[in-house]
Parts: sequence; C-alpha cells; structure tokens
Amino acid sequence: MLVQGTPPSSALTPGYPLPAPANLQPEVVDGTSSWNAFSPPNAPIPPGGVQAMPGLNAPLNGPLLGAPNAGVYTNPYAGTPGIGGVPPVGGLQQTFQPVTPYGQFGQDPFLSQQQFSPGNTIGQPFTGAGPQGFTLPGANGPTPYRFGWQQRLRLQWLPDEDVTDTAATGNFGWFGVDYELQWTQQMPGWIFISVPQFGFRAWDGPRGLSLPNGVYHFGYELRMETPRNAGPTSFMLSVTPSVNTDFQRSPTSGAWFLDGRGAVQFQLDQYWQLVLGAQYWDRVNDRILPYGGLVYTDDFWKWELTFPEARASLFLGSEYMWAKWLYVRAEYHVEAYEVEASFGGTTRGEQIELEDWRVLLGLKMDTGYYDWFFEGGWVFGREVDFKGATPDFNIGTGFIGQLGFRF
Repeated sequence: MLVQGTPPSSALTPGYPLPAPANLQPEVVDGTSSWNAFSPPNAPIPPGGVQAMPGLNAPLNGPLLGAPNAGVYTNPYAGTPGIGGVPPVGGLQQTFQPVTPYGQFGQDPFLSQQQFSPGNTIGQPFTGAGPQGFTLPGANGPTPYRFGWQQRLRLQWLPDEDVTDTAATGNFGWFGVDYELQWTQQMPGWIFISVPQFGFRAWDGPRGLSLPNGVYHFGYELRMETPRNAGPTSFMLSVTPSVNTDFQRSPTSGAWFLDGRGAVQFQLDQYWQLVLGAQYWDRVNDRILPYGGLVYTDDFWKWELTFPEARASLFLGSEYMWAKWLYVRAEYHVEAYEVEASFGGTTRGEQIELEDWRVLLGLKMDTGYYDWFFEGGWVFGREVDFKGATPDFNIGTGFIGQLGFRF
C-alpha cells in the first residue's frame, strides 16, 4: 500500500493539502501557494495508492450498485490540522478505494452543510469545516453519499419504427422526459434515501390501433441502506409505488404499480465487489429478476457486470472542473401504464407494457457539483403487450438517444 508524500507540519494551519502526483510532495493551499483550488495536479497515482489528505481520506465513489473498494488505511496524519484547522479523524482505520485524480477541490455553492462522508469506520459525515461544505469533484465525486438534495433530468428520443405482427400498421416512436428529486440523509445505523419521480412519454402511432398521445408516471422510491463505508458487507432495500396513466379517464387500480428490490454486497478485495439481490417488477407480465453481479474498479476502469444494467466505463482524465468518462452500457427495460385504447371499434381501459433491450455508447462530464451525459445507441427486442383483448404488437429495431443532467 502506498502513501504519497510526507505529513505536513502543524504550522501550516489553516491550509490543507491537495492530492499530489507520485513524484511530488503535497502542497498547501493558501494565499501564496502555486497550486490553488482551480489548478490541482491531475496525474494519476498507481492502483492501490492513497492520496495524502489529512482528515479527509474519504472513500470515493463506488460503481453503479456497489460501495467503495475495501482496504484498510490508518491515517498517518493523526494530530495534524485538518480542513479549517479542525483535527482530522486520527488513528482510525479507514476504508478506501483506488482513487482517480480530481478535477477541482472546493466548495459546493448549492449546499449549506457537508455533503460527503470521510470514510471512517462508523460512516459519520465530516463536520467543523465552517458553513460551506467541501466536496470532492472530479472522477469520483463526493461519496459514498452526497447528503441533501439532488435533481436528475433525462431526455430520451426513440424515433418512429415499423410496427409488425399486428392488425395495426404504420410506425411507433416516442419522446420522453424523466425527472427525480432525491433526498439523502443519515440515520442511526442507516442511510435513508427518498426519490420522488415524474415521467412523461409522448407517443406517436400506430395506425389502426388508437393509443393516447401521452402517458405519465408519478412514483416515489423509498430506500434504506446500511452505510457502504462501514465494513465489507452492506445491505439495501427499496420499494417504489407509482401511478402510471394517460388521464383519459379516472385512474383505477390498474394504474397502480409497486416495484421492490433488495441486495447484499460483499467487498471481495480492493478491486472486486459481489452484489447478490432480487427485484420485483409490477407490470402487465409481472417479473421476479436477479439484481446485482460482479463489479471491478481501479484508477481508470469500472466494469459493472450487473443486471438489469451493465456498464464498462473508462476514465479519460480531469482538466479544470471536468472529469471525463467514456462508457458503453446495456440495459433491460420495461415500463407499463393504464391507458384508454381503441381497436376494431371498441374503446376500453387497458394495461400496456413496453419491453426492450438497449445498448448505448456515452460520454459523461462530472464536476462533483453537477454532471451531464449524452449517449446514443440501439434498441431492439421491442414488444408491446396488453393485458386485455387489444392485440399485442412489436416495434422494429431502431435508434435511441438520451441526454441527462444531475445538479
């Protein structure tokens, strides 16, 4: 295990060190330093290395389903000043993962309290740095949890493709909007996450089978987790009730859906994690599916060999505020609604389910305060099923494009 640099002198208060490349010593950010919050070094350290940051040796982002990579690191700077002159968490054994360089080190102007956990054995958030919370922008961002509010917005476009295997004709496609407002807070022994959700789909087609022009999703995910930086094993349980309807008529019980998932994660070593879980999707055809898989993380790669979404990400480096990721991902996707459908002169209330598989190539830019991505790819295996007498149909393989923001 590598520890870079030498401990700074206690006379350096109130400065704090920035992560340094392997061939340099840590420097202190103050009024005369040649390095500052807007020009940190950006050379990576070897896998398994630890950046010298007294009082702030935080575990960084784990991947899609996982926690930070496990390792044990005793803070060598016990007793030296931390951020704002506050002594660091001295002598505690802290979990960590191999780290990637940061794009910037500074304050989040949008939050008034601390927004990351320093990775001590009890997973308590760092306090005492003043009214503005510090964040760790860059390749990994503030982690393993960003406390407080987060917003996510995603736009998607699936252009019209041929309708097949049905009495209907023509094409079918849609434009979609998804919005989430996530709240994360710490509770004794748990992390509580609540996520109100809104979604909209503007449908186009097909002919011969009349569907609504638009459908809506109103959901509320409630999730409880054991702190993912408190040991080699963590647990997660989530439930998401939702109402999915076209509002053509008053929603009935057919518009109510209830999804759930649970998982346990095992940190196998510094690089590998195992996630074992299951999930229930309430759709026209209800599904009980596996949830999890294997995850590998080092300084430049994240391999998430997981279901229902798998992803391989390559870290391209940090410059100024931005950390850049190139990734490819595959996803199994199903959504369902209660709608008013007309076919053969008969109009009826129906439950409709849209199922597909997606493979996309994307680029993500991350500052820690916010991030954005765009991706494009192919959607195939597209089936539309109804619960009642309305005939099912398939949709041809086609393009899918998505653009998303987190702030």
